[in-house]
Amino acid sequence: RRGGCAANIAFGLGSLGLVPVLVGAVGEDFAEYRSWLERHRVDCDSVHVSETRHTARFVCTTDADHAQFASFYAGAMSEAREIELGPIAARVGGADLVLVGPNDPEGMRRHVEECRQRGYAFASDPSQQLAFGDGELIRDLVDGAELLFCNEYEASLITTKTGWSVDDVLARVGTWVV
Repeated sequence: RRGGCAANIAFGLGSLGLVPVLVGAVGEDFAEYRSWLERHRVDCDSVHVSETRHTARFVCTTDADHAQFASFYAGAMSEAREIELGPIAARVGGADLVLVGPNDPEGMRRHVEECRQRGYAFASDPSQQLAFGDGELIRDLVDGAELLFCNEYEASLITTKTGWSVDDVLARVGTWVV
């Protein structure tokens, strides 16, 4: 099935009439999905295609009691840390808002830092990386975000792992959407 957080978000924005710019790292097996996304108004010109790895894969089996067994292959996602946002913003005429969603943790960190250095407003959606990330990574991904997206469980991980209170988080982000 088609998926990927960034592609799903970009597809949704495209369905609303926008032309989002998808940024990420994929394998050569992305060609058919790229074509489909482009037909749905998603700019895929800044997607990095790995020469050696396949696109990341998440497989989850859920039983009748909702217990889950999951596996994840990072694959080309690990090359996201090589993507520079400046040339992409120059290509499309600027960056109104950069959404840094779940991805290679070092890639996420690089993109948030580049947003800060270049003065790009950014939204942070660390989602799945919160379970694995330590307090330092989470603080790096959250601090200074215009928007912070998470569910209640993720909000708990953010405060627990960073040592920040809810008020501390609110002081560091523009808007916290839980």
